[in-house]
Amino acid sequence: MDEVSIDDLRTFFVGTVILYKGKPCKVRSINENKVYRITNLATGRTASVENAHRDILPPSRRLGMVNICDSTMYVSRVPYRKFQIGICNANVSIRALQGAPYPEGELHTKALLGTFESPCIADCLIGKYPSFEEALKQAEQTEGACAFDKQFAVDSCRRVYYRSQRVGHVPVMKNPTVDDIAFERDQKHLSFLLGEPYAKDFSNLGQAFA
Repeated sequence: MDEVSIDDLRTFFVGTVILYKGKPCKVRSINENKVYRITNLATGRTASVENAHRDILPPSRRLGMVNICDSTMYVSRVPYRKFQIGICNANVSIRALQGAPYPEGELHTKALLGTFESPCIADCLIGKYPSFEEALKQAEQTEGACAFDKQFAVDSCRRVYYRSQRVGHVPVMKNPTVDDIAFERDQKHLSFLLGEPYAKDFSNLGQAFA
């Protein structure tokens, strides 16, 4: 990519979130000498890096649940005519969970997520989520929702969501686990997605970018 023009590099990267040396970062600018201004989303630190494109990779194609503002939104890629290697508000869809509570307001939460400035984006990209038990506790404490997986979340009313759709609930019982989720009749097939191999997949992904 050393032969690519400055204009093309700016089209590919500026204003988008990428993985720089395995870390989720946002590219602020690229000057005429190919010096990149990059912000690490997890730490908030911004640095100047020469020829950063040599160490840039696109994020995983699977995005998923993002925990933000004491609730959760589901983020997925959408087709976009302008080629960009990173992700940004123009090439993703941000969907609220249908019927889920948003303590800070659904529109505010969606707008904040759409800036792609929050550390929560980094957590999503590396697959960092609380356990089901921790997510349920957090949702009940904040009267919101919390994802425990790239595709699953639970809210304060114990409703369970797959992507943006409500698909089941957590029965009222002491110390429920993910195995206790009661899926609706036409959604029972989703239970296999919460098995150990699936969870292990994303756990390893998070470790790879640690």
